[in-house]
Amino acid sequence: MACLYMMRMEIMRMHEENDGVSSVEFEEKTTKYIAVRAINGSEGRFRVEWWNRKDAGADTLSTFTHNGQEIEINYFFEEVLEYTKAKSKDSDLNNKETFTEYVLKPFEDKSSLDQAMLNDIVSPTSRTEQLGKNTVPLLEKQEQINHWIEDALRDSIELLPGEDVAIYIFPVNPEDWFTIDKLKGVGGFAYFENNIVVAIDPSVQEKTLKYTVAHEI
Repeated sequence: MACLYMMRMEIMRMHEENDGVSSVEFEEKTTKYIAVRAINGSEGRFRVEWWNRKDAGADTLSTFTHNGQEIEINYFFEEVLEYTKAKSKDSDLNNKETFTEYVLKPFEDKSSLDQAMLNDIVSPTSRTEQLGKNTVPLLEKQEQINHWIEDALRDSIELLPGEDVAIYIFPVNPEDWFTIDKLKGVGGFAYFENNIVVAIDPSVQEKTLKYTVAHEI
């Protein structure tokens, strides 16, 4: 079953792609991709996400439940890469506006939170080329990163159970030397207790990442 949400757009046709991903062709000849994922099948909840490319978004959301506490981990590596690619193609683009379009607005769409909550931990950079280079290895080892985060969360829930939690993972700004050097490649903060933002550098080690996640939760 697919559930689509459109705003003033008319579907011309739908195409079955692969691995539960479908594409939709609109009147303006733009194809976007959707994936419908169950968040909690027993409660009939699901999420629909859109992307501009067939290979995007495959692993941008990870969910699990432990001791009745539901955890949602959202990754924004793809969005950041799109931002760096856009700036690479046209260096005259306004940096802040481009970052807002490709990174901050998708964050608001997925989280229903105000982008202002990201503060300075997630911000545009003048070193977009380096940010792109840093994001590629994070995307490649996202599965491993996800295992580390899940392990830390399960251990924390065992010691201190609480409400459902949503976590948002971004690459760290390459200009943020304090997070990269002093905090050993990972920084984070909690918002209203059950929303956590984490910025990661490719240099981060398992122990450091687990400690930061456990500290924020």
